[in-house]
Amino acid sequence: MCHLILVLPLLALIAFWVWPVSIAAPFYAVVLIASGAMYFFLMRAMRLPAQTGAEDLLQSTGKVIDSKQGVVHIQMHSEIWNARSHDELCPGDTVRVIGVNGLSLDVEKSTAGRH
Repeated sequence: MCHLILVLPLLALIAFWVWPVSIAAPFYAVVLIASGAMYFFLMRAMRLPAQTGAEDLLQSTGKVIDSKQGVVHIQMHSEIWNARSHDELCPGDTVRVIGVNGLSLDVEKSTAGRH
């Protein structure tokens, strides 16, 4: 998509062969400004942090709901996840996600008391 935006001003140069300069120059200026604005906003959007997927889950915190026979359930982002941990976890503990393995999260006990 961003390559098309970079090529758009070059494609707009065809206007100088089709129309007189009095029409082609303002048209080209509008295309050039619009392409620059779109490129600026696309580059800004590409620098934003991930807001979905596994990248968003890493380093997030959650609260242990249930811990029975090595199976841990945590609540995070209003969802309940299966989790694994090397730490001893009890209901109410705050955990931090350190990895994602399929639909299961690898967590460790968090020292911060925030959720």
